[in-house]
Amino acid sequence: MMQIGLRRIKMIRQIVGFVAIFLLLVLVLFPIFWMFMSSVTPDREQFRAPFTWLPSKVTFRAFAYVIGDAHARIGFFNSYVIGLGTAAISTLLAALAAYGFARFKSRINRMFLLYALVTQIFPWVLLVIPYFMIMQEVGLFDTHASLIISYCAFSLPFSLWMLRNYFETVPEVLDESAMIDGCSRIGAFTRIILPLASPAILATAVFSFLLAWNNFLFALVLSNTINSMPITVWIARQLGEFSTRWNNIMAVAIIQSWPLMIIFVLFQKYIVSGLTAGAIKG
Repeated sequence: MMQIGLRRIKMIRQIVGFVAIFLLLVLVLFPIFWMFMSSVTPDREQFRAPFTWLPSKVTFRAFAYVIGDAHARIGFFNSYVIGLGTAAISTLLAALAAYGFARFKSRINRMFLLYALVTQIFPWVLLVIPYFMIMQEVGLFDTHASLIISYCAFSLPFSLWMLRNYFETVPEVLDESAMIDGCSRIGAFTRIILPLASPAILATAVFSFLLAWNNFLFALVLSNTINSMPITVWIARQLGEFSTRWNNIMAVAIIQSWPLMIIFVLFQKYIVSGLTAGAIKG
């Protein structure tokens, strides 16, 4: 009787688990389904009554419009430049600083780490106007550099803490062995430590890229022309005063989300291992 009861409990748990997974999939996939249906629905059927889930006629004119629009292509190019630039610079600086904080411990270093953590408390919206004024004064307004610098300022503290925790799990004897064999401190870092820290570094780079790719507030304030405007701002400018072509907006939203999905699918293993590698010391 006890074994039968345990089997029933196990079966009930499995059923509850399957139901929870199904509901989670519906919750995650429904917005994607809704965006795709809206993108292939003609303009005249966007607000049809009575409501139907599927359009009477499927059209891909919205995708053709987005792909053929020169400003949209420039917006995607700007987003890639800003995202990759932010990922490269913030990851490089965070790796160097994190290695230094992990190997050379002092009271001043702890103060700097605490300061980096405190900077994450301030809401981004409070810093928009100061960044706008600074970029205008130094002549970087409406450039890729202004957005890359701004995003690096916000991604660096998190990247620093994540990489520093990981470097502390790497035995310092590896550095000493490399230096005994003739490597300098930088040589030991580049030849020994960096290859071991590749999962954490890749996770940091992906985090920085996604932060820059999805950001809207700073891009809206610090970009004025299509020369530096990322795709997020271009989408916002498609909202008209008297009419809005929602199928075009949904089409570009789907195209914009593909790089994020591809990055997650290809690097999911490294992202998870990089985020959890420094969770346990020793």
